[in-house]
Parts: sequence; structure tokens; C-alpha cells
Amino acid sequence: GNLPNLSLKSCRVGEVGMEHWKDIVSSDTDMPIPVFDGGHRRSLDGVTVFNPTTEDASPSPLAYAVVTGREGGMPRVWVLEFDEEQSISTKEAVNPLAVSRMTRLEFDETAYDVGIGGNRDPSLPYIVISYDSLVTPPSHIAIPLSNPVDLDARRVLKEKEVPGYDKESYACERTTVRSRDGKTEIPVSLVYHRDVLQERSNGPIPTHLFGYGSYGASIEASFRSTRLPLLKRKVVYALAHVRGGGEMGRPWYDEAKYLTKKNTFNDFVDV
Repeated sequence: GNLPNLSLKSCRVGEVGMEHWKDIVSSDTDMPIPVFDGGHRRSLDGVTVFNPTTEDASPSPLAYAVVTGREGGMPRVWVLEFDEEQSISTKEAVNPLAVSRMTRLEFDETAYDVGIGGNRDPSLPYIVISYDSLVTPPSHIAIPLSNPVDLDARRVLKEKEVPGYDKESYACERTTVRSRDGKTEIPVSLVYHRDVLQERSNGPIPTHLFGYGSYGASIEASFRSTRLPLLKRKVVYALAHVRGGGEMGRPWYDEAKYLTKKNTFNDFVDV
């Protein structure tokens, strides 16, 4: 349709025509609400389905879908638990596939990059995600599907080693800057040496500003060891997520192309 972003729908096997598509909805509200309706609030990139086995190797009554997308200008991962009792379909009628619980994965840092890799065995009770931030080197983390909110249950399987790097010496944050149009909030990711906070009273702080806004490409708040020489010299590194990129979904790109391309450059200057 004419939606700004992708929506999430389901249909019975073999019935692939659009007339058979049903919104995947949340069953934990009085009125079923589509979990991804294609609106401006959140965008959808991909879906991976899991059906974990139990301890005796029998199929679990629960099924999960791990969804990747964007919300609030950040890459996100959601774990959807399906409610089989409310998703029963017959030859006479097909109920919308119902989600009994929808959990967005949260992390300690406010500016990061996250996604899922090649989880090749859908019968495992956990997913493996890739995670890094402006201060955390790339890592792979196992997260249980049955309890994705429990931070203590997560296991770091592997983390890239950066010689001589002390993570505790640095900090990152996410903020926004209002553009000149008075209504658009431009996301900005910052990373800096913690000593910078103590030196703010001494005057202006040197800042390196980077931005890119074309072709719907998203500039993520990911780790780069090449920034460390600047950070060690107390330079603040800022990423301006300007229009023309894909950070806020398809509309963010559409608002800065063709005759509105100047919005990309205005956003960068405003930041």
C-alpha cells in the first residue's frame, strides 16, 4: 500500500494472495493492535522465526519471531512470543496471528548498533545478536527467548579485543537538536573521554562532527578504534544522523531528496 514503512502480516500456507493477508496483532490489549502497522513510529527490516525444543527434545508449544527494525532513530531488535490459542485458524476462518508478548531488547548504553546474525538452528532456546556501541567493541551475545529482559541471563560469547583500550575511560550518549524548521528533531550520537566533563568550565571543547545523509543509508553509533586518537586528546566525536539517511525510516530519506535535498545540509549545519 501507500505506507511509509513495511508492515508485518501473516497468511495460511499456500494462500499468498493479498486478500488473505492479516495483520499480526498484539493480544495483550482489549482491542487487537497491529505490532508493525507500517506507520511512522517504527520500521521493519527483517523477521526470523524460532520454535525451540524442550529438554526432552519435543517441540515447544511456544513459537517466537525475532524482528529487526528501527525505532526512535536507533536499530532495534524485538522478540515476539505467539499466542497459539488466539491464533488458531480453520478452513472457515483465519484469525490474525496473535502476539502474547512483545519485548524490545534494551541495553545499558543509549547509543549503539545491534542486529542478529546467522542463527542457523531455529530449535535453540536462545538467539545470538551482534552488539557494539560508541564505547563497546563488537560482541556476540546469547539471549534467552523465554526471558529476553533478564540482563543477567545474557551471555557474551565473544568480544573483539582492542589492545590498550580502557572502556571505562569513555562515555557515550544520544541527544537531539532541533532543525531550523522548528519541528524536526535531529538525532545526534556523542562519544568522548570522561575527563572532558570535568573540563567543560574551561571554555569551548574541540568537537569533530561527522554526518552523511543520502540513499537512505543509516550511520550507526558503532565502535571505531580509529576514533581513539581524537578521544584521547579530549576531542568530542559527534555523529549527526541527518535527513536523507534511513535512521528514522523511509520518511527520513524522502524528506531530503530531489528538491528537498538541502535539508541534509541544513540539518548538518544546525547540529
